[in-house]
Amino acid sequence: MNKKLEIKYNEFLSMKKRFMDRLEKNTLEQNQFKSSPTEWSPLEVLEHIQISENGILKFFQKYNPAESKHKPKGKDKVINFLLSKLYRSSYKVKVPVKGLDPTGKKSLEELKKESEITKEKLKQYLENLPDEKINYSVFKHPVSGGMTMESVVAFWTNHVLHHLHQLDRIEKEKGFHQEIN
Repeated sequence: MNKKLEIKYNEFLSMKKRFMDRLEKNTLEQNQFKSSPTEWSPLEVLEHIQISENGILKFFQKYNPAESKHKPKGKDKVINFLLSKLYRSSYKVKVPVKGLDPTGKKSLEELKKESEITKEKLKQYLENLPDEKINYSVFKHPVSGGMTMESVVAFWTNHVLHHLHQLDRIEKEKGFHQEIN
């Protein structure tokens, strides 16, 4: 695996572990807690992350990153940079694609298993990406456009960080820490 990608991948693994550790310390009631019918529970936040990551992997199955022939455009690089800043913030953001909404039907155990599979699949794509393709566009994000593999892995990390901020907001809601009898 390219050293830059390995560093980014390890950052992603660390961020994902932080997220999972937060959910694992919660009770089932806390992980299912919703401050209103339109807000997501912590489990739904994790499901959304998984849907997003799985969507990128499906794109990779259709368009193998190792075979990319496109370089990201200048405007894509700028928008990607700005998007990365936004995702590292705690600013609330609307989902850009309707298909990224969670169903609320998956358990923590199911989502943990899915997460492990997803991390391994990403690792395989990273290991199989030739060094000469490192600056090629391998994914088209619905907002930022073309992304290199390094940008994709950074996006995954920043996306999880962004949703850690969402967990902070959920945990501050009235009723989250209320004991269930």
